[in-house]
Amino acid sequence: MKDLEAVRRYGIFVSSKVGKQPMPDMHDHPFFEIYFVVQGDREYFIGDRFFKVSAGQTVIIPPHTLHRTVGGTVHRMLVHFDAAYLSRYFSRTVIENLTCLEGVAVLRPARENEKRIADIYQALLACYERNLSEGGQEAQLAGYVFELLFLL
Repeated sequence: MKDLEAVRRYGIFVSSKVGKQPMPDMHDHPFFEIYFVVQGDREYFIGDRFFKVSAGQTVIIPPHTLHRTVGGTVHRMLVHFDAAYLSRYFSRTVIENLTCLEGVAVLRPARENEKRIADIYQALLACYERNLSEGGQEAQLAGYVFELLFLL
């Protein structure tokens, strides 16, 4: 499982995929999951709740929350990070404000923020990939995470 390995090593994992990508079995992990639908629809089962998530929406799943997803072809972006990653870059107050959601959140950003949020996901992915290959992008990567969570 490369996302778990990346989170253990770097504190964060970012990816973008197009396809069916079913996760039909309930699972959980010890980190936050942010799932952004670029194009298409997904059905999310989180705990005992059901959500239909479509393009432009973001799902935030706290650590250790059982979930699964099914549906047709989707273009999605995924960000996983742990609390230790946040604590490297942000104060306790900032972390509490950024992670104050109780339980699961399915968010549709304000219309005026939609393009900026989509751009941040793309920049976050590019910065993550550069950081893995070149190093030295950690502060910029954390800045994108902060801006994303702030806008969401």
